[in-house]
Amino acid sequence: MKGFVAVLAVLAGIVAADPITLPIQRAVGQQHLAKRDGTAAAPVTAWGGDVVYTVKLDVGTPPQSFDFILDSTNNIIGLLEAPCATCPPGNPLFDSKKSTSWTAAPNNSLSGFGDLGTDVVALVNQSTKFGIGLINTLNTGFPIPPGVSVSGVLGLSPPPNDPKFPTPLLYDLAQKWTNKVYGIQLQRTRATVNDTVFSSQHVGGGSLTLGGVDASVITASINYTPALNLSGIVGIWAVPLDGINIGGSKVAAAQATPLIAFPDFSHEGLYAPHDVVAEFYSHVKGAIPIKNGGVQTTWVFPAGADTIAADAKGTQSTANLGLQFTIGGVSYAVADADLAIEVVTADVLTKNYGASASQAAAAAAWVIGSIQEVDPNAWVPGAPPGISLGNSFLRNVYTAFQFSPNAVGFGHLKTEAGAPVAPGASGAAGASGSGASAASSSAKPTPVPKSSGAAANRVSVALTLLATVATVVVA
Repeated sequence: MKGFVAVLAVLAGIVAADPITLPIQRAVGQQHLAKRDGTAAAPVTAWGGDVVYTVKLDVGTPPQSFDFILDSTNNIIGLLEAPCATCPPGNPLFDSKKSTSWTAAPNNSLSGFGDLGTDVVALVNQSTKFGIGLINTLNTGFPIPPGVSVSGVLGLSPPPNDPKFPTPLLYDLAQKWTNKVYGIQLQRTRATVNDTVFSSQHVGGGSLTLGGVDASVITASINYTPALNLSGIVGIWAVPLDGINIGGSKVAAAQATPLIAFPDFSHEGLYAPHDVVAEFYSHVKGAIPIKNGGVQTTWVFPAGADTIAADAKGTQSTANLGLQFTIGGVSYAVADADLAIEVVTADVLTKNYGASASQAAAAAAWVIGSIQEVDPNAWVPGAPPGISLGNSFLRNVYTAFQFSPNAVGFGHLKTEAGAPVAPGASGAAGASGSGASAASSSAKPTPVPKSSGAAANRVSVALTLLATVATVVVA
């Protein structure tokens, strides 16, 4: 059938009506901050040394177990396959030849990447056969930070508004759920840090709940906002951003132009337009932008008692900057501890970031801020800008995604759920050990009216997504 596009997400399993909670692991990479090529990924700078959150899935028969990065900005299931000469040493690779349930697609070549097919995937005690894009050539577009031993990406986007692209796994699974909602809680768990290296390790990360939300970790009900149907983009959770406050004052740059916000679990940062970022750092004593080769701007500020201090274990905290994002009429605070990605020496700031000797000499240690500038070339000319809310924001809220109608919800975390925990601590709220437990609540989401589309008409934004890897044209 000429022109027919075969999509990857082929699901036939039965999912229990009761919510199920899976543990999330937090994997910490081993690379100093460095820009990666963004041409085949999201329109934000991905940073080495960042933190990714993963869930463990079994693939194939007999099962092969892998950690998958949560990524709410793409709609595919991507998995590293063997052999892979360019994959990081030590990362587990899927071997389709060892799986008796693997079925290759009729035209199964992903140009420049690997094979297409279907296989059995197990989520907790549920299994289903679905489409997988195998990757045997790892390039910079695949969001695995160096030093992190993960093997795949689990796309969490909403169903695409373009039929040429695959239906995401969780959307198809949700058709069997009583409540077509899934919720995510990320724990704040600092790994041990020195001046330049994050030690590679797995630490307690949080939980992913299917078919509901985990009410045991939130203070009240989830506040849902209708998701925007963006033109020119294939499946992304986006909502209007009402405003940004710092220390009780509105960020004027965020009010001047309508902004969108989209949660992105695949990176640490808060990526915003230049004017918003510059206004934020005007509130941080000693903050400066550093141009590395005139291409990349990195915002840094001195590590000190009145900004951010780092203790012997690398734990960071700031002095009450009071950053808040308002979405759907509700404000959500970002903990000061999440406003720093890394603390480096003045020498490292010069060698790795291109700071001048005079800039670096202003302090003995510097903080690499989690708030950084988004690449303006990633946006459609003339389109309103957007803000990528990475894990530095998402650790401070409970995030829920609702299908039919599509909506994004946030909830305030209880103190015990959102407070920092010691490195290496285990346990996810609503889960125990490496297995899964039933969610502590099957609370239904607040009904959301269908969006009029007025906000969507104001927004036209283009993102380069991994979803382009996930289709194959069958002649």
